[in-house]
Amino acid sequence: MNETEKLRALPSVHEVLERLSGSLTRFPRALIVAETRRALDDARAEILSGRTRELTPETRICQALEALERPALRRVINATGVVLHTNLGRAPLPAMEMLRGYSNLEYDLERGRRGKRDTHAAPLIERLIGAPGIAVNNNAAAVFLALHELASGGEVVVSRGELIEIGDGFRIPDIMSRSGATVREVGTTNRTRIEDYRDAINQHTRLLFRVHPSNFRITGFTARPELRELAALGRERSLARPRAESAGLRGPGKRLRGGPLAFRNRRAAGVRQPPGRRRPGLLQRRQTPGWPPGRYPGGQAGTCGAPAPQSPVSRAAAR
Repeated sequence: MNETEKLRALPSVHEVLERLSGSLTRFPRALIVAETRRALDDARAEILSGRTRELTPETRICQALEALERPALRRVINATGVVLHTNLGRAPLPAMEMLRGYSNLEYDLERGRRGKRDTHAAPLIERLIGAPGIAVNNNAAAVFLALHELASGGEVVVSRGELIEIGDGFRIPDIMSRSGATVREVGTTNRTRIEDYRDAINQHTRLLFRVHPSNFRITGFTARPELRELAALGRERSLARPRAESAGLRGPGKRLRGGPLAFRNRRAAGVRQPPGRRRPGLLQRRQTPGWPPGRYPGGQAGTCGAPAPQSPVSRAAAR
């Protein structure tokens, strides 16, 4: 059979469903239909590429559904000789076992007195984001702490186009007002210039706020100042300039595109890597108070990073 004949020989979705009727009743029909179309698309692509496999559409569908039923994560035996193997889940620490007994959660073993619970994660966060930081429940908590400690009783300048709801009721204006700060909107929904921020600064201004619109885009006739422009204005007026990132990549990646890159944002804010240092994540810190609250990959959590080691944000979270 030539290529055209093989393509014509493929059954229709309806024909495959008729043959499978009664044999896959434990699966939802919508799932079976979707897998049927996927199997036929795969078979069609293989024929066109010249690498046909001798598998019927029914066999492909059954194999795919069986694979969906199997748990993706399974226990394995690490016989590689590498103790902390990145492909095998790194260190298998029994976290729940630790919670069943006593631990040094808030006790300094070296000094023999009460410690702080944020010290366990702080060294790791500093190496991850390039600045001293703390871990909190989520991005809303990170934003609230930063605004409450850096701008309570004062004004926060933010673009109208960034007063957004990210999800699960997390509305930037609500978080800002609850922090005790007064919202000073500038620009318009679609266009905000650096001059708008500059004109809004007065004796009550505490910080310039930037929000990454993680789950929507305004396209077309738009304008937004570069982060480096906002950082330069903040340095000029001695104002903090935190940024709510919602999510971000520690460094550039080939597969994850389009999201904010934390390392570029730090660079735009004046955080530089010292000469001769090649290890990413160990960055020199400059005085950029409150930079940047954000959420990073790895589950529902938030981080507050601030170059000042005794940042008021860190002290607030430790209380």
